Amino acid sequence: MQEITLEKQPNQQFSITLGGAAYAISLRTLENGATLADITKDNEPLISGQLCRGNELLLPYPYKARGGNFLFTTADGRYPSYTDFGGSCRFYFISAEELANANAAA
Repeated sequence: MQEITLEKQPNQQFSITLGGAAYAISLRTLENGATLADITKDNEPLISGQLCRGNELLLPYPYKARGGNFLFTTADGRYPSYTDFGGSCRFYFISAEELANANAAA
């Protein structure tokens, strides 16, 4: 797993290369504090307006996660909040190989 450092601020977007693919990630904060994600890989939209949940993979379908997946870890499974980024809430990229190894071990 590779940690992706997030700013401790709402409504951020950035581009990053992971596993040889170019990802564009947008994190939006709603009034109630929930975080929504948009992720594009090599200019192909993977998700749009996906509600982020703590300790659950962000890309919901295996065919979307062929190159890897993303995960917010949070204390006690709480919803990710920008106020906790870098503290009790961390954001990770999990490579396709790591996902395959985890599935094989399960």
